[in-house]
Amino acid sequence: MRRMILRGMLCISCANRQYEFIRGRNAKGNPPKNLAPLNRRTIRYAVEGGGVETMTLEHSADLAELMVGVLRKTRGRISFGFNGGPPMPGATTA
Repeated sequence: MRRMILRGMLCISCANRQYEFIRGRNAKGNPPKNLAPLNRRTIRYAVEGGGVETMTLEHSADLAELMVGVLRKTRGRISFGFNGGPPMPGATTA
């Protein structure tokens, strides 16, 4: 397993991606190519036998990145909570 940094949340390549996004350039000084926007995301989860907790990452690629981070750092059974709503803007529920 790769060494984890940033409080055990990011692997080295993900941390480098985040640094490039924040600086706006890669190690060679060029703007990074094919870099998806990194946004602030929050996820709520419950640990069996414990309470509901919240995790926020300032620069994450997607929600799966947060979920994997929670699974890495938390022991026990975990359930994730999501806000109910349409899956896409303009979509309607039946």
